[in-house]
Amino acid sequence: MIGRPLLKLLPVFLALSLDAGADEPEQLTAKIAWGGYFRSGVRTEIGLTLISAEGGRAAVRLVSGDTAPIDAALAVDPGTPRFISIPVTPSAEQPIRISGFLPNRRTFEAEIAASYPISGRAVAVAAEGVETNSLLESLAGTAAVISAHASDLPRMAQSYQVVDMILLGDREFAELDPEQFEALSDYLRDCGRLVFLGAEETWENLEAEAGCGGAFAIRAEHPGQGAELAGELLDRAQPSLPGIQDLRDLSAAQPPMALRTAAVLLFCYFTALSVAGLTSSRPWPLFLLPLAFSALAAALLTGKPPEMRLTGWTETSVGDDNARFVALLTVSGTGRWQGRLPAPIKFWLPKAETYPDIQLDIDRPETHGLALKTELFSYDELLFRGTIRRFHPPLTLDLDQDAVAVANPGGTTQPAGLLAWDGKLFALPSLRPGERWSAENQAPVAPDSPEAYKLRPYLNRDRMAALLIPYASRLWRGNEVPGDAEWLLIKARL
Repeated sequence: MIGRPLLKLLPVFLALSLDAGADEPEQLTAKIAWGGYFRSGVRTEIGLTLISAEGGRAAVRLVSGDTAPIDAALAVDPGTPRFISIPVTPSAEQPIRISGFLPNRRTFEAEIAASYPISGRAVAVAAEGVETNSLLESLAGTAAVISAHASDLPRMAQSYQVVDMILLGDREFAELDPEQFEALSDYLRDCGRLVFLGAEETWENLEAEAGCGGAFAIRAEHPGQGAELAGELLDRAQPSLPGIQDLRDLSAAQPPMALRTAAVLLFCYFTALSVAGLTSSRPWPLFLLPLAFSALAAALLTGKPPEMRLTGWTETSVGDDNARFVALLTVSGTGRWQGRLPAPIKFWLPKAETYPDIQLDIDRPETHGLALKTELFSYDELLFRGTIRRFHPPLTLDLDQDAVAVANPGGTTQPAGLLAWDGKLFALPSLRPGERWSAENQAPVAPDSPEAYKLRPYLNRDRMAALLIPYASRLWRGNEVPGDAEWLLIKARL
């Protein structure tokens, strides 16, 4: 009987073999994406391969840095290797701890270190023929160069945050498995930088996935040109999505319910105490009132689900088939509570001051969830990012040399919004199905709201218009989380 073997630290790659007999081999291997290169505090991933002769359910727990654990459950077929990717946040000071049980219920513990920290900008090269010296010369010493094999590329889009750009060759692209291709596509939809060295036919498939109008994905005819283009592309600033403070400003959220409830209780308590002290000649009310209000407070503030609000922002450009989103989920504790929130659709794991436990069922992604714990007066913020494929905006934005027009091609009335064009801000009225509106001869409005403030960067941009409208993103299945303020930004350029 094998207990819980603890492995020593191994850089980048770990292999664990548990043999309970010739007919029951168990094997687990682990490998960090990007060959072990990482950024402190930034999500990357570990690829795990499990082999079991008898097959069955397995479970893995990963703990990295100071973040909460990530628990993953999966099924392993007999004798068939099962590969999965699990997100981690490596730390230079602490190893990544892996534990769990295999299909035969044998438990294990192991540790693996991410060995190569990155502090500045970094460019990953997964392409034959690109000379490192030529690339470094093109980058003018502003970025480090990481050599990567196709197997080192991530299977989760969030892991691409480790690098600032990737040079990808045709042969390496052909070696990507479906999960790696989806992660690369998601990276491109998020306006990730890519220099592709390959055939035109392959490039057309990649170009169709690129967001931001394809401004950050380019094709090179040969490796020498790829090195030249890399320096130019790396200096091209990527558009940023709103941050936590921006989303706070956009939110119309009220103070947390727990604070409002506590304020009411305290007011009632001191009012009753004052009345009892003034009207009664006996001291017993002064003793009973604290007990009564303590019991009432416990009944009202214990075991209640938290108050949750979502403030979201989605962006797309005219001509793009994709969109990017960022969403701030606030969780206000109304008492001691523990429960589970389904994860949003197509998301990257959240950023937070205090991380919730992440629960993943590899075989049933629709059941992925966040295990939440709240206390009285607790307040947590979770920032989600992600992309949306085949996105269809509810309004169209048409731009020509002299005017801009907005139309509603759908079957439902769309709410009013704001339009930035030609250095001015216009109020867009609500549009009925089939209705069209033009900014021509319209009077501009003053940019004095938080929503209008987000459009200021587009007011003085030549040959560009930006439309901002309320938008229900439906990031959560079944709308388990109420949207507090959600917006869609549509950009168009001549």
